[in-house]
Amino acid sequence: MLRISARRAPRLGLLTNLGVSTRLIHTPPSRPRSSHLWLWGTGAGAFGLAALGMTTHADSGATPPGTSLSSLARSYLVYSLCSVPPLVNYSPAILSTCSGIPGLREISEAIVRRTFFAQFVGGDSLPDTLPLISSLRQQNMGTLLVYSVEADDTTEGAQWEKNIQEIMSSVNFAGEFEDTQKGGRKTWVAVKLTALLPSPDSLKRFSTFLLASRPKTNVPYPGTPDSTDVVVLNQGLEARLLKELTEDDIKALHHLYQSLREICAQAKKRGVRITVDAEHSWYQAGIDAFVTALSREFNKPNTSESNIPDEQPVVYGTYQAYLRRTPLHIAHAIEDARTHGYSLGVKLVRGAYHGQEISYHQKRLAEAKPGDEIEAEPAVWLHKSETDRCFDSAAKSLVEHVQASLSSRGIHHPKLGLLFGTHNKQSCQHVLDCMVASKLARKDTDGRIDVQPGVENMICFGQLYGMRDDLTTWIANVCKSSSPMAFKYLPYGALAEVMPYLSRRAVENQSVLSGDGGAAAERKRAGEGWGLGTGGCVLSLGAAVYADGDKESPIPLSTLFRSYFVYSMCSIPTLVNWSPAILETCASVPGVREISQAVVRRTFFAQFVGGDTCNDTLPLLASLRKQNKGTLLAYSVEVDESHGGRAEQWKKNVEEMRASVDFAGDFEDTQKGSRKTWVAIKLSALVSSADSLKRMSKFLLQSRPKDDVPFPGTPGSFDMVVFKGSRDALIKGGLTEEDIDSLRTLYEDLRNVCSRARNRGIRLIFDAEHTWYQPGIDAFVLALSREFNKRSGNERFHEQPLVYGTCQAYLKRAPAHLARLIQDAQNFQYSLGIKLVRGAYLDKEVAECSKTCGSANYPVWAEKPETDACYNACAKLLIDELSRTCNESGIPKPKSRGLINGLLGGSWGGTPNPSSGIGLLFGTHNDISCVHILECLVETGLADKMRNGKYVIKSGVEERLCFGQLYGMRDDLTEWMAGSVEAQSPVVLKYVPYGALSDVMPYLARRAIENRSVLGGDGGASTERRMIGQKIRTRLFG
Repeated sequence: MLRISARRAPRLGLLTNLGVSTRLIHTPPSRPRSSHLWLWGTGAGAFGLAALGMTTHADSGATPPGTSLSSLARSYLVYSLCSVPPLVNYSPAILSTCSGIPGLREISEAIVRRTFFAQFVGGDSLPDTLPLISSLRQQNMGTLLVYSVEADDTTEGAQWEKNIQEIMSSVNFAGEFEDTQKGGRKTWVAVKLTALLPSPDSLKRFSTFLLASRPKTNVPYPGTPDSTDVVVLNQGLEARLLKELTEDDIKALHHLYQSLREICAQAKKRGVRITVDAEHSWYQAGIDAFVTALSREFNKPNTSESNIPDEQPVVYGTYQAYLRRTPLHIAHAIEDARTHGYSLGVKLVRGAYHGQEISYHQKRLAEAKPGDEIEAEPAVWLHKSETDRCFDSAAKSLVEHVQASLSSRGIHHPKLGLLFGTHNKQSCQHVLDCMVASKLARKDTDGRIDVQPGVENMICFGQLYGMRDDLTTWIANVCKSSSPMAFKYLPYGALAEVMPYLSRRAVENQSVLSGDGGAAAERKRAGEGWGLGTGGCVLSLGAAVYADGDKESPIPLSTLFRSYFVYSMCSIPTLVNWSPAILETCASVPGVREISQAVVRRTFFAQFVGGDTCNDTLPLLASLRKQNKGTLLAYSVEVDESHGGRAEQWKKNVEEMRASVDFAGDFEDTQKGSRKTWVAIKLSALVSSADSLKRMSKFLLQSRPKDDVPFPGTPGSFDMVVFKGSRDALIKGGLTEEDIDSLRTLYEDLRNVCSRARNRGIRLIFDAEHTWYQPGIDAFVLALSREFNKRSGNERFHEQPLVYGTCQAYLKRAPAHLARLIQDAQNFQYSLGIKLVRGAYLDKEVAECSKTCGSANYPVWAEKPETDACYNACAKLLIDELSRTCNESGIPKPKSRGLINGLLGGSWGGTPNPSSGIGLLFGTHNDISCVHILECLVETGLADKMRNGKYVIKSGVEERLCFGQLYGMRDDLTEWMAGSVEAQSPVVLKYVPYGALSDVMPYLARRAIENRSVLGGDGGASTERRMIGQKIRTRLFG
C-alpha cells in the first residue's frame, strides 16, 4: 500500500493558488468520500481547464516541497472520472460485478487503491492515518476522523457492532494523538448513526413515531426535537413504543443509545469532540432526538471530568441549510441549550441529498391516504440560491451568538461551538467577515485574520479529505490562531470494506459531484492550481525548434496528466497480463460495458488511438503536419476468430484500407510538398482466416530452395507459386481449397489497394507479425514490390517505393534477410521499401519455439544488446545502400560495412544496379539508435551536422528516409527529431491507429500482451512515465 506520510499530506498544498467555487452542497461527513466510486480503470481520463474567477490568499500560493507528481496526476484523473454522471450511477453495479469475479476482483481493488482510495481515504486502519494526521497538524490543520465502513442489512454478520467498537477506538486514538500535541485538541471523531444499527429501518420507524407524537409546531418537516424525545430515550422505550416499533427496533435503539453514552463519556474524558452526521430527512427526527439527549448530558460544563477547552461542547449535531426548517431548528436548539444549561455544538453544512429529498416528497404525496397530512412543499429549498442564503444567514446568526455568549450579558446566551462544513469560499469569507464585525477577530494590514484568544476553540471550518485542498490551505494560512481552525474530514477503513461504502455514497451524493465546486470544478482547480493558465502548458521535450521556425503547439495539462496515469497503469505487469480478461468480462455485463468503455475512451483510447474513423483523425493529422510531422495511419481493428464474425469483418477491413488510402490522398492534396501521410496494413486482418496465412507460411518454408538464412527464411521467386501456380501442388503442400481462394482473393485485393495508392501518391507499409505468419507476409510484400515499386514516372513518389515491408531486428535472420532483399531489388530493378523495427513479440516467439523446436533454435536474439547491435548494424547497411543509390546526386560512396559483414559471416553480396533504389522508415523509440542513424547519414554525406547540433538533410534524401514512433509514446523523441533535423519535408512520422472504440478495445488489450517488450525496459511504459514526470516537474517547478 502506498504510504501516506510521503504521498498525501503534501497534496493539501498543491492546489493552493486556485480558483474558488460558488456552489458546493457539503455532505454530512460520511458521504462525499464516495465521490470516489471505484471506476475500474483499465485505466482512465482527459479533460479541459478553466479559470474559476477568484484567487486565494497570497500566502497559500507556494507549493510544498516534496509534492508527488503521481498525486497530482491521480487527483486530476480521479476528478475527471467523477465528472461523468454515468460512472457515478453505475459504480455499485461495477463494484458488485468485479468483486464477484476471481482475478478481476484483485485487479479492480489494486486500481481503486492507487486512485480513488488514495485520493479520498486516509488508510486501512487508525495507525495508517497517523502519518497523515501528523502532517496535517504540521500544516496547521485539524482532523475529523470517520470510520467509513457502513452496515449492510443484506449481509450476514454484525458489522454495526464492529462499527461501534471502532468509534470507541477512534476516540481513544484521537485522544492519544492529542496528548502528544500542544493545545487545541483538534482531532475529532464523526459518527453516522445508521451505520451503528442492525437495520437503518429501526431509525426510520423511530423518526416516524416521534413526528407523530410530538406537540404540533410551526417548524417545517422534519421538525425539531422536543423534551418528550429525550424522555422517550431516557425513560420509556419499552413502555411507550411497543405498539409502534418491533421488539428488535426497541432493543437496537436502546443499545445504540447506551453505546453512544459510553462513547461520549470517553470522548469527554479524552478531550475529543463528537460530531453526529445528518442524514436523509426520514432518519433525521430520530437523529435529532439522540443528539439532544446526548447534548443535555455531556455538553454541560464539568471541568473535573472534561478535557474539552473553554467549556466547549462534546457533542455536535449537524444542521443542513438546504432544509426549510433550519432557521427555526437552530433557534429551538439554542433555546433548549439555554434552558437546560449546556453548550450547543453546531456543525453547519448545506446538505447532500437534494434530489433524493425531492423524490421522497413526491413519493409521499403520491402514496398519501385520505386524511394524511403531507406538506405542500418538500423539506428542502427548491433553489440553490435559497440554500446559500439560508447558510450565510444562519452562519451570521451563530457567530453573533458566540460574540454574545462572551459579552457581559453572556449569562443569557449558551456557549456555542461551531464547525462550518463547506467547500464554498464565499461562505468561508462571509464567516470570517462576521467574526471581524463581531470583534471576535480583526483583519491585519496584510489581509490575515487575527483571531481573538479562545475563539479558535469555538469556531472552525472543515472540508473533505481529497476535495478543496486549496480552500483548506487558504483558511489554515489566513487565520492567525493558537490552534488549527481548518479541519480535514478523514475517512478510513480497509479497502475491501470501504469500496461498497464509497460507491453507495457516490450515488447518494451526486449533488457534491455536480455543479460548481463539485468534481468538475475540482478537476479544473487541479489544473488551474499550477499557474498554467486556462489553456494548458507547453511541454518542452527535447529541442522544439522546427525547420520552419514554428513553435511547438501547447500540450494541455489534461493530456500530460492522462499520459502520466496511463503509463503508470502500463507499468504494472499484472494489469497488462489481465487486460484481455478484464475487457472481455466488462464487455459482457450490461451497464459495466458502457462504463468500462467510457473509462477506456478517456484514458487509453485517448492516449493511443487517433479516433473512431478516418475523419475523426483529421484534426490530429493537421496538427501533426503543423508540427512538422507526418502520419502513418493504421486501421487497428483485428479479427477475433474465437468469437466469430470473421467472415464479414475481414471484408470490412479491406474496404477500410481503400478508404484509408483515399482519405490520406485527399488530405495530402490539401498540403504543400511531400506526401507524408502513409497507410499501414496488417495482413492477418485482411484474410478470412489467419490460419490460411499460417499454412501458407508453413508450405513456403517446406518448399523453398534451401539457403542459409535463419528461420523464418527470406522470400524468393518460388513464393509466387501461391498466387499464380498450380492449385494441385499447393493442396499437396498442405493448403486447402479455401486457403487458396482466400489467399488469392487477398492478393487481388492488395493489388487493387496498391494501384489506388499509386494513383493517390500514398505509400503502404506492411506490418511484420509473428514468425509463423511471416513467410507468407514476405511473399505478398515481395510480389507487390516487384510489381508496384518499379519506376513509373509518378512524380508524387520521386522514384521511391510504394510498398514497404517490415524487417524485425530481433530476428537473427535480419542482416541476411535485408541483404537478400537488396539483391532481389537490384535483380528485378525495383525500389526497395524497408521499415526497420526491433520487434514486439519476443515472449511469444520464445514460448512458441520452446514448444516446437527447443530453446537452442530460437529465431530471436537471446539478449536485448544483441537486438540493439543488430538494429544499428542493419540501419548502417540500409543507409549505405541509400548512399549508393544517391550517387547520381554526387553524394560520396559508403564506407566499410565491417559490422554487417561480421553479422552475415561474409560479404553481403550484390552488384550495384542503377535501376534500383531504396526508401527507409526507421521505426524506433530508442534515442541512441536515432542518433546513430543521423551520424551515419553525416558519415555517408547524406546530411550535414551544424555547429548548433542540428542535422541538415541533403535535398531529396528526405523523400527516401523517415523515422517513426507510435502515437502516444515517446513524444519527446518525436519532438526532438522534428526540431533537430532540418529537411524540406517532415522526416518523422507518428503511427496513428484508429477504429471504433468497441472494435479497438480487444485490439488494444491483445497488443498490450503481445507488446510487453515495448512496455517494459528502456523506452517502455516506466520510462515514459518517468520522462513525462520529469518534464512536467521541470516545467512546473523549474
